[in-house]
Amino acid sequence: MLKIFLILSIIFAFKAINTEKLRVAIINMGIFSLISSFCYLIYSAPDVAIAEAVMGCTLSTILYLVAFQKYRVFSIYYIAINGYEKESGERLKKRENLFKVIGSFCKEKELESHVIYTNEDIEHIKAEHDYDLIVHEHNNEITIYGTNDNYLLEGLEKFICFNCDENLNYEIEEMQESEVSQEEVL
Repeated sequence: MLKIFLILSIIFAFKAINTEKLRVAIINMGIFSLISSFCYLIYSAPDVAIAEAVMGCTLSTILYLVAFQKYRVFSIYYIAINGYEKESGERLKKRENLFKVIGSFCKEKELESHVIYTNEDIEHIKAEHDYDLIVHEHNNEITIYGTNDNYLLEGLEKFICFNCDENLNYEIEEMQESEVSQEEVL
């Protein structure tokens, strides 16, 4: 019986470390802690087993899940066709203003904005990355793409309209999710 618990503890510890989804890692860590409490019980340490079950398994798992629920990242991919080397002062000011407004919107919604600068094309980002917005700048035009299931897109559009410079030439478009991600298939 002890060997089974020890093997299970190794499996769940490995799963907690190697999973890509943080929520699944937290659950696996809680299961690992529960298995550890059974091992303590088998080794005739009921006081340690109870402490591990209450604090390690229950309380820490709940605290991690609550903290994870409160921490939400808003991923923004920024694509500049002309590159970043030849940026004019006006172009920089427009981009800084736009990201300042998007950052204010995220702060208001209790989101952590994360801007990723890239030269990849939109289709590659859609297929390979987890994103909330794609900001595409070509010459002096800025197009903001969001998926049709992003409930924040409409609010962001209004927020940008009221808070951005009038000189900012932008357009917001909704994209259809054409491909199912590999995680949804699994």
